[in-house]
Amino acid sequence: MLNMEAAESWTHKDSNNYSSILYENETMTNNTSPSVPFLPDRYILYITWLILMALIGTAGNLLIILSLVADEKLRTISNVFVVNLAFADIFVTTIIDPFSVLAVFNEGEFFYRHPGLCIFAGAFVVTCCACSIWTIVAISVERYIHICHRPLYPRVFNHRTAPVILICLWIIAFFIALPYFEVFGWGIYGYFPKGRICTCIFNVSYFYSWYLIGFELILPMIIIPFCYIQIFRVIRKSSGRLSRRGSISANKRNKSDMRILKMFATLLAVFMIMWAPYTVNVLFDTDASWPDLFFMTAVAFCLSNSSINFIIYGIMNVNFRKAYMMILKKLFALV
Repeated sequence: MLNMEAAESWTHKDSNNYSSILYENETMTNNTSPSVPFLPDRYILYITWLILMALIGTAGNLLIILSLVADEKLRTISNVFVVNLAFADIFVTTIIDPFSVLAVFNEGEFFYRHPGLCIFAGAFVVTCCACSIWTIVAISVERYIHICHRPLYPRVFNHRTAPVILICLWIIAFFIALPYFEVFGWGIYGYFPKGRICTCIFNVSYFYSWYLIGFELILPMIIIPFCYIQIFRVIRKSSGRLSRRGSISANKRNKSDMRILKMFATLLAVFMIMWAPYTVNVLFDTDASWPDLFFMTAVAFCLSNSSINFIIYGIMNVNFRKAYMMILKKLFALV
């Protein structure tokens, strides 16, 4: 079994040759006696939390998808992107969360022995998380064009263009994850002992850490606030004019737009809060010297984000809430 010294030394190697690193770990595995417990007691809370989030998140994201199937009121262009976000989140809760639980057992020995699975999990989590944030970007742009440039909206967002936009979002996410494959020499995917997770090893190159955070967080955080600020200004200006004219229907439309805006803004705010600890780790713990507990907490936070979006929809959107209740009543009736 791998000892912790072998695992920790792996994270500090500034090398692009992933195969040689794995070979070294395997050699050390064959020459060390078992010293790592099967399941350290200090990880019980962490494992329990991830399992709970996986179950809640999978059920909740399925509820979102079923809601759009069951309720015609929810079948809008905006909610096409909500479904895409639900799929990205459900990939995290059904694949990445279980892999993260597995990574804790024997301090990641399973992934040292099966590095291909860890590379897959690391690339997949980066892709899904990137797709999540860029889907929120797409939602913001869709709302921006819908409210600020209404004549343009039908040409940009319709039933023909929506599938193309969704495919483009996944392509963008894939290209964000692509440079960390060993063949490109930018970085490596593998087991990161400090976080007990399969991911891109961010402390291999500080420059590429900024690349990842730049395209996965910083650039979206420039686009999204711009869209929301412009939307807010247009709605406030329009509401002032309509109040003087007494246009009831237009006022209702503005109020509806504002409710939707608040829901997506809340979605963004929660995303930023949940990902903030991980971002701080990646950018500032360049020598992986911070306490393991802090990094594992950051991992738990960012993975949990995929399990709570459905709650935001239910609280802030009456149509989603009604659809949830309808589906749950039918499910309980079948039991």
